[in-house]
Amino acid sequence: MTTRRDAVRQALALSSVGAGAIHVALGPEHMSEWAVLGIGFYVSGFLQLAWGARLVMTESRRLMAFGVFQSVLYVGVWLMSRTTGLPLGPQQWQAESSGRADLICIALESVVALGALYLLRKPAAGHAPAGRLAVRGVLSAVALTVLATTGVAVAAPSHEHSGRPCPLKAVLTGTDNNHNGADDGNEAYFGCLLRHEHDHHKGYSAS
Repeated sequence: MTTRRDAVRQALALSSVGAGAIHVALGPEHMSEWAVLGIGFYVSGFLQLAWGARLVMTESRRLMAFGVFQSVLYVGVWLMSRTTGLPLGPQQWQAESSGRADLICIALESVVALGALYLLRKPAAGHAPAGRLAVRGVLSAVALTVLATTGVAVAAPSHEHSGRPCPLKAVLTGTDNNHNGADDGNEAYFGCLLRHEHDHHKGYSAS
Protein backbone atom coordinates (compact mmCIF):
# COMPACT_ATOMS: atom_id res chain seq x y z
CA MET A 1 0.00 0.00 0.00
CA THR A 2 1.37 3.38 -1.03
CA THR A 3 0.62 6.34 1.22
CA ARG A 4 0.78 10.05 0.63
CA ARG A 5 3.81 10.16 2.89
CA ASP A 6 5.57 7.64 0.64
CA ALA A 7 4.90 9.90 -2.34
CA VAL A 8 6.33 12.94 -0.54
CA ARG A 9 9.35 10.94 0.57
CA GLN A 10 10.09 9.77 -2.95
CA ALA A 11 9.65 13.29 -4.34
CA LEU A 12 12.22 14.55 -1.79
CA ALA A 13 14.56 11.74 -2.76
CA LEU A 14 14.36 12.78 -6.42
CA SER A 15 15.04 16.40 -5.50
CA SER A 16 18.08 15.41 -3.45
CA VAL A 17 19.42 13.27 -6.28
CA GLY A 18 18.99 16.20 -8.67
CA ALA A 19 20.92 18.55 -6.39
CA GLY A 20 23.61 15.92 -5.86
CA ALA A 21 24.00 15.38 -9.59
CA ILE A 22 24.53 19.12 -10.09
CA HIS A 23 27.20 19.23 -7.37
CA VAL A 24 29.06 16.25 -8.83
CA ALA A 25 28.83 17.62 -12.39
CA LEU A 26 30.28 20.96 -11.30
CA GLY A 27 33.06 19.34 -9.27
CA PRO A 28 35.71 19.49 -12.03
CA GLU A 29 35.07 23.19 -12.66
CA HIS A 30 35.57 24.02 -9.00
CA MET A 31 38.58 21.72 -8.70
CA SER A 32 40.28 23.92 -11.29
CA GLU A 33 39.51 27.00 -9.20
CA TRP A 34 40.45 25.61 -5.79
CA ALA A 35 40.96 21.94 -4.94
CA VAL A 36 39.36 22.24 -1.50
CA LEU A 37 36.21 23.73 -3.02
CA GLY A 38 36.09 21.05 -5.70
CA ILE A 39 36.39 18.28 -3.11
CA GLY A 40 33.60 19.95 -1.15
CA PHE A 41 31.37 19.82 -4.23
CA TYR A 42 32.09 16.12 -4.75
CA VAL A 43 31.50 15.24 -1.09
CA SER A 44 28.25 17.21 -0.85
CA GLY A 45 27.05 15.73 -4.14
CA PHE A 46 27.69 12.14 -3.09
CA LEU A 47 26.05 12.76 0.30
CA GLN A 48 22.94 14.09 -1.43
CA LEU A 49 22.87 11.14 -3.83
CA ALA A 50 23.29 8.68 -0.96
CA TRP A 51 20.62 10.43 1.12
CA GLY A 52 18.14 10.31 -1.74
CA ALA A 53 18.84 6.63 -2.42
CA ARG A 54 18.43 5.78 1.26
CA LEU A 55 15.21 7.75 1.55
CA VAL A 56 13.62 5.73 -1.24
CA MET A 57 14.08 2.59 0.84
CA THR A 58 13.30 3.78 4.36
CA GLU A 59 12.46 6.70 6.61
CA SER A 60 13.78 7.54 10.06
CA ARG A 61 13.99 10.62 12.23
CA ARG A 62 17.77 10.56 12.04
CA LEU A 63 17.68 10.41 8.25
CA MET A 64 15.19 13.28 8.07
CA ALA A 65 17.24 15.37 10.49
CA PHE A 66 20.37 14.83 8.42
CA GLY A 67 18.51 15.84 5.27
CA VAL A 68 17.41 19.10 6.89
CA PHE A 69 20.89 19.76 8.30
CA GLN A 70 22.85 19.23 5.12
CA SER A 71 20.38 21.12 2.92
CA VAL A 72 20.32 24.14 5.26
CA LEU A 73 24.13 24.01 5.44
CA TYR A 74 24.52 24.06 1.65
CA VAL A 75 22.00 26.89 1.27
CA GLY A 76 23.80 28.86 3.99
CA VAL A 77 27.21 28.44 2.35
CA TRP A 78 25.74 29.49 -0.99
CA LEU A 79 24.17 32.62 0.54
CA MET A 80 27.51 33.57 2.09
CA SER A 81 29.35 33.04 -1.20
CA ARG A 82 26.88 35.35 -2.98
CA THR A 83 26.81 38.10 -0.35
CA THR A 84 30.04 38.47 1.63
CA GLY A 85 32.12 35.86 -0.14
CA LEU A 86 33.73 32.81 1.46
CA PRO A 87 36.37 33.42 4.16
CA LEU A 88 38.85 30.99 2.57
CA GLY A 89 40.30 30.28 -0.84
CA PRO A 90 41.89 32.29 -3.65
CA GLN A 91 38.85 34.59 -3.89
CA GLN A 92 38.16 35.02 -0.20
CA TRP A 93 35.64 37.70 0.77
CA GLN A 94 34.76 38.26 -2.90
CA ALA A 95 31.05 37.79 -3.52
CA GLU A 96 30.23 35.66 -6.55
CA SER A 97 27.42 36.15 -9.04
CA SER A 98 24.66 33.58 -9.47
CA GLY A 99 24.12 31.31 -12.45
CA ARG A 100 21.33 28.98 -13.48
CA ALA A 101 23.10 25.92 -12.11
CA ASP A 102 23.42 27.11 -8.53
CA LEU A 103 19.93 28.69 -8.50
CA ILE A 104 18.37 25.39 -9.59
CA CYS A 105 20.48 23.48 -7.07
CA ILE A 106 19.45 25.83 -4.25
CA ALA A 107 15.79 25.48 -5.23
CA LEU A 108 16.04 21.68 -5.02
CA GLU A 109 17.87 21.86 -1.69
CA SER A 110 15.24 24.21 -0.30
CA VAL A 111 12.52 21.74 -1.27
CA VAL A 112 14.44 18.96 0.50
CA ALA A 113 14.99 21.05 3.64
CA LEU A 114 11.34 22.08 3.94
CA GLY A 115 9.94 18.67 3.03
CA ALA A 116 12.24 16.75 5.35
CA LEU A 117 11.50 19.21 8.17
CA TYR A 118 7.77 18.67 7.65
CA LEU A 119 8.11 14.88 7.79
CA LEU A 120 10.35 15.18 10.83
CA ARG A 121 7.89 17.38 12.73
CA LYS A 122 4.79 15.46 11.59
CA PRO A 123 5.59 11.76 12.07
CA ALA A 124 1.92 10.80 11.96
CA ALA A 125 1.00 12.80 8.87
CA GLY A 126 0.29 11.40 5.43
CA HIS A 127 -0.27 7.75 6.31
CA ALA A 128 -3.62 7.59 4.51
CA PRO A 129 -3.58 5.39 1.39
CA ALA A 130 -3.01 7.19 -1.89
CA GLY A 131 -4.27 6.14 -5.30
CA ARG A 132 -1.57 4.46 -7.36
CA LEU A 133 -2.36 6.43 -10.48
CA ALA A 134 -2.26 9.72 -8.58
CA VAL A 135 1.05 8.82 -6.94
CA ARG A 136 2.57 7.73 -10.25
CA GLY A 137 1.38 10.91 -11.90
CA VAL A 138 2.83 13.14 -9.20
CA LEU A 139 6.14 11.29 -9.07
CA SER A 140 6.43 11.25 -12.85
CA ALA A 141 5.88 15.00 -12.94
CA VAL A 142 8.45 15.54 -10.18
CA ALA A 143 10.95 13.23 -11.90
CA LEU A 144 10.57 15.00 -15.24
CA THR A 145 10.92 18.40 -13.59
CA VAL A 146 14.04 17.35 -11.67
CA LEU A 147 15.59 15.74 -14.75
CA ALA A 148 14.86 18.75 -16.95
CA THR A 149 16.11 21.35 -14.48
CA THR A 150 19.16 19.27 -13.59
CA GLY A 151 20.01 18.92 -17.27
CA VAL A 152 19.74 22.67 -17.76
CA ALA A 153 21.89 23.26 -14.67
CA VAL A 154 24.62 20.84 -15.72
CA ALA A 155 24.72 22.33 -19.22
CA ALA A 156 24.96 25.87 -17.85
CA PRO A 157 28.01 27.41 -16.21
CA SER A 158 27.79 27.59 -12.43
CA HIS A 159 28.82 31.25 -12.44
CA GLU A 160 27.62 33.38 -15.30
CA HIS A 161 29.35 36.54 -14.03
CA SER A 162 26.97 38.75 -15.97
CA GLY A 163 28.61 42.14 -16.43
CA ARG A 164 30.99 41.60 -13.52
CA PRO A 165 34.56 42.89 -14.00
CA CYS A 166 37.72 41.23 -12.83
CA PRO A 167 39.38 42.94 -9.83
CA LEU A 168 41.38 46.09 -10.53
CA LYS A 169 44.48 44.40 -9.18
CA ALA A 170 45.59 41.16 -7.58
CA VAL A 171 44.76 40.81 -3.89
CA LEU A 172 47.48 38.82 -2.15
CA THR A 173 46.16 36.10 0.15
CA GLY A 174 49.41 34.76 1.59
CA THR A 175 48.39 31.25 0.55
CA ASP A 176 49.64 28.84 -2.09
CA ASN A 177 47.20 25.93 -2.00
CA ASN A 178 48.49 24.23 -5.13
CA HIS A 179 52.15 24.68 -4.06
CA ASN A 180 53.33 26.15 -7.34
CA GLY A 181 55.15 29.11 -5.80
CA ALA A 182 52.52 31.69 -6.79
CA ASP A 183 50.18 33.49 -4.41
CA ASP A 184 46.59 32.31 -4.88
CA GLY A 185 45.41 35.91 -5.15
CA ASN A 186 47.73 36.53 -8.09
CA GLU A 187 46.58 33.33 -9.76
CA ALA A 188 42.92 34.23 -9.32
CA TYR A 189 43.45 37.70 -10.79
CA PHE A 190 45.43 36.69 -13.87
CA GLY A 191 43.30 33.57 -14.31
CA CYS A 192 40.23 35.81 -14.46
CA LEU A 193 41.79 37.99 -17.15
CA LEU A 194 42.94 35.07 -19.26
CA ARG A 195 39.74 33.07 -18.83
CA HIS A 196 37.41 35.85 -19.88
CA GLU A 197 39.63 37.04 -22.69
CA HIS A 198 39.54 33.49 -24.01
CA ASP A 199 35.79 33.10 -23.58
CA HIS A 200 35.04 36.61 -24.92
CA HIS A 201 32.69 37.39 -22.05
CA LYS A 202 31.24 40.82 -22.73
CA GLY A 203 31.24 43.12 -19.76
CA TYR A 204 34.48 41.77 -18.32
CA SER A 205 37.42 44.06 -17.97
CA ALA A 206 40.31 44.77 -15.66
CA SER A 207 39.13 48.31 -15.00
